[in-house]
Amino acid sequence: MIRVGFVGAGRVFEHYKKMLKKISKKKYIITCVCDIDPKKKFKFNNKIFFYINLDLMLKVQDLDLLIVLTPSGLHFDHVRKGLNANINVLVEKPITLHIQHAETLIKLAKSKKLYLGVMFQNRFNKSIQFAKKMILKSKFKNIISTNIQLVWSRNNEYYSDQWHGSWLLDGGVLSQQLIHHIDALRFLFGGVQKVYSINSRVINTLEAEDSISCIMKYDKGFSGTVNGTTAFRPVDLEASLTIIATNGYLKIGGIALNKIIKCNLDGKEINNQKKLKNSEAVSTGYGKSHLFCLEHIFDNLKKQTFYRSKFLCPIDALDTLKIVSSLYRSYEDDMVIYIKKNKFSNKLGF
Repeated sequence: MIRVGFVGAGRVFEHYKKMLKKISKKKYIITCVCDIDPKKKFKFNNKIFFYINLDLMLKVQDLDLLIVLTPSGLHFDHVRKGLNANINVLVEKPITLHIQHAETLIKLAKSKKLYLGVMFQNRFNKSIQFAKKMILKSKFKNIISTNIQLVWSRNNEYYSDQWHGSWLLDGGVLSQQLIHHIDALRFLFGGVQKVYSINSRVINTLEAEDSISCIMKYDKGFSGTVNGTTAFRPVDLEASLTIIATNGYLKIGGIALNKIIKCNLDGKEINNQKKLKNSEAVSTGYGKSHLFCLEHIFDNLKKQTFYRSKFLCPIDALDTLKIVSSLYRSYEDDMVIYIKKNKFSNKLGF
């Protein structure tokens, strides 16, 4: 049985609770939760110890896994404390906001032979796995371009918690929402060579951007666009990924990249049965794949070499963060940024 502790008991924690209820209680036990808000203590029964001090919790609790669900700008500090206490760590995206901080955590986990995972659950959506198989089987001949279109609604109440939308702790639609979709692109197609972006604040009140348009050129030679906003009203409209090749196209949609919308190869549309088989119904933008990820970690965490696992690999998360930070730097300097030149944002995390 995996002994689990959490730091952060906010909105994302509620989603984790829903997913954990679907996993056998024989596989894990939540022993403790830490949050700076003492009122959240009353959400838990007496079997779960509640702390407002993470250092104290890590000192007195015997944990196999610490799950970090705190604001993005606090990930470095909280993950580092978990690793230094010799505890395996799973952290929600992003791994950190600073490139150097992420590199430090990866080295620390490796030196201590501890597992460090970063939750990019969309890689394991049925639709994304379907796309990956098609790419590996070379079903698409000569990819021309890719497109991400994210049209979501986040009102000013969402940004009123003193961390969402701030440069110090979060960033805007790019690092908070679109990072999942950029990670999906990187998972499907590999590295990116260069990027350019234009950011704006349309109607939301935040430090960072609520809307962004990006152009990326992949190492493989083709290009892609990424467009996202949280300024749409009144509800989320779309979160889609489109692949266009000389012999066909694939569009994945839904609110969590969870549904095959169209797939045409050599002039023939795939049948509805195949679309349904590779789609899934979801109720929120979190999707369902947290369930698969958590269960896989619980089943394998105590294996001696699991720390070497590439499951939710932090190096992959670092590569995704480099794309995001480079896109911000492009806007800051109003120029094309080459990823390998390591010119990253001067605002994100500052």
